[in-house]
Amino acid sequence: GIYGFIGPALAFTLLGVIGVATLAAALVHGQALAGIGLVGAMVTPVLVASQAPNPWALFGYLAIVLAATGVIARMRDWKLLMAAAFFGTGVWTILYMTDAPGAKLSAILFIDAVTLAVLALVWLARRGDETTPDRAFDWPSIVPGLFVAFSALGLSVDPAFAAASYALPGAVVIAAMVAVTLYRPLALPLLYAAGLVTVLIYLGIIPPTLIASDFSGGALGVDGLPVATSNALTLRIGIALGLVFIGAGFWAARRFAAGTQIRAASWA
Repeated sequence: GIYGFIGPALAFTLLGVIGVATLAAALVHGQALAGIGLVGAMVTPVLVASQAPNPWALFGYLAIVLAATGVIARMRDWKLLMAAAFFGTGVWTILYMTDAPGAKLSAILFIDAVTLAVLALVWLARRGDETTPDRAFDWPSIVPGLFVAFSALGLSVDPAFAAASYALPGAVVIAAMVAVTLYRPLALPLLYAAGLVTVLIYLGIIPPTLIASDFSGGALGVDGLPVATSNALTLRIGIALGLVFIGAGFWAARRFAAGTQIRAASWA
């Protein structure tokens, strides 16, 4: 708590309310105040110590902050603010995943789903310039694309997560990224991130770690730990993801063939 006067739960709630209220006040006072409120909201979990950290409290709080920021940024078209909110949420997600195998799969999937939902249903909602040739993609979408893709990569390749058979949920996250790109064409960076991470998964690489190969034993390792080995499940997942990319690619390439050539070429 704060100086021992109030408990950590109440302190967490009050600091979060202050951060979100500052974001709301930015509608009147400008983007600079919104940035201050967002920074305060993102560092709140660090300021409040707890003897029993609860990932659902953390990610539930981050979901509220991200959604509120998305609404405010959408109203004012504040791209930098939206990108910063996605960045903060992504950093917290990756930091939480470093606690593997203690990290909960449901919490990771929840915040990934919230991130994609805020991108598709809040930030990119009703943007009338999706078919404009000179607007091939929305640059703030790069940030959630990278972080959500890396979370899928970790679920699929990290030895601790792979041992718990998290490769399938990781593939579902990748498929969701492709679906969001189909639904919101401006989210094109998600397609590139999904494709890149799929390649990395089947190469057994977790950047930016060191890759060490033992050619005598035919083993591939990541910082001395063996990566997930190929089996029937990973083969089926790879085939399924390949079909997802091929099917979505053909459909989207035909959809954008007469419009934005960059999008059509990207899907092709």
